[in-house]
Order: sequence, then C-alpha cells, then structure tokens
Amino acid sequence: MIGHLDAAGLMPATRNSDLYRMRIAESEGVMQIIRNLEKQHGKPFGTSAIFDLDGLSMAQIDMSALKCVTTMLTQLQEMFPDVIRKIFVINTPTFIQVLWGMISPCLAKQTQQKVKILGSDWKLHLKENIGEEVLFERWGGTRKAETEYGNV
Repeated sequence: MIGHLDAAGLMPATRNSDLYRMRIAESEGVMQIIRNLEKQHGKPFGTSAIFDLDGLSMAQIDMSALKCVTTMLTQLQEMFPDVIRKIFVINTPTFIQVLWGMISPCLAKQTQQKVKILGSDWKLHLKENIGEEVLFERWGGTRKAETEYGNV
C-alpha cells in the first residue's frame, strides 16, 4: 500500500541504514521460506510483488525517499538475484510514467522487464498471474482476511 505511505515523514524519523537493514532482514526471511520450498519440491521458486499506489499524489513524492528506495532496490537485486518473478504496479496515477522513467535506469534490465504497470483491468491480470486463491479480496482474490489488506 505505497499510496498511503508518508515517505516525507518517515525519512527524518530514521536512518537510511536502518531502513536498508530492515528490508534486507525481511528479504532474508522470505529467502528462507523460498529455500525450504525449493528443497521440498526440488524446483526453483520465487516471489511476486504488488505495489498498490491507490491514494498516491505528487505531493507525497519525496526525493530523498526516492533515492533511498532506488538504492535499496539496487542492493537487493545484487543480494537476491532472480528471486522476484514479477512486480505488478496497480492503481497508478498518471505521473507514474515520469517516475518510472527516473527509477528504471537504476534497475537491471532483467528487473525492468519484470515490472508490469497495469491499467484498469489489473484485477484480472493479478488473478491470471498470481491466482485468486492467493490474493486477498481487495486485490480481486478470494482469500479472506480480518482487515481489508490482509496481513500487510
């Protein structure tokens, strides 16, 4: 739920290095799950990410946060190559194409190709690519949750 993130308020509240460590620790936790699944099933696994930009406005764009995010993405690409299968960007405001033009050169070509900025039919794409049984109802799936966003 990136559209509801207060990046400008978050950035002065902590050090970038703390944000990097948190994301790396979270990514390593995901990698442990993936490694266990790979051992159990004898085949490679990966993950898909949904970036929901619902509610995002230009006023929320913070350049220091944007720089922090691009640095973090670059680091994670190097540490965990080929783990991300797809990144779906949904509920995109019109200015996202400009932002994508700024961010995408910082990403490896292989990663750029994994990013799919979806239009108004995004729920259909998510169901087809991820599966409705995995998706919470907010994102077009059938998975039940106590809150609108599941455990996010």
